[in-house]
Amino acid sequence: METINLEEMYQEKRNYVERNLLFALIPLGMDVAFLVYDRDEKTKSEVVIIHYFGGHEDRINVTCNSLSAICMETVRQVITHDARGYIPEK
Repeated sequence: METINLEEMYQEKRNYVERNLLFALIPLGMDVAFLVYDRDEKTKSEVVIIHYFGGHEDRINVTCNSLSAICMETVRQVITHDARGYIPEK
C-alpha cells in the first residue's frame, strides 16, 4: 500500500494553482493577475486567493479538494463569482 506524503501533496496543489491554473486562465482574457494557494497549519484549511487586476481579491475554501475541484471552483469564482467555497470578506 502506498503512503501519501502530505507535504508533497500540498506542494503539488501550490504548483498547480500558482502555475498551471494561472497560465490556463491568462489566455482566456480573465482579469486575474495571479493566484495564491495558502494552507494554514493550525486549522488545516486550504484557500485559493484570486488576485484581480485593480486590486480586488476573492478567497475560496478548497480544503480537501482535488486538483480538478480546485480548478472548477476557481473558474466558477472568476467567471460567475459564485464558487461554493467562496469566503466573504470580513
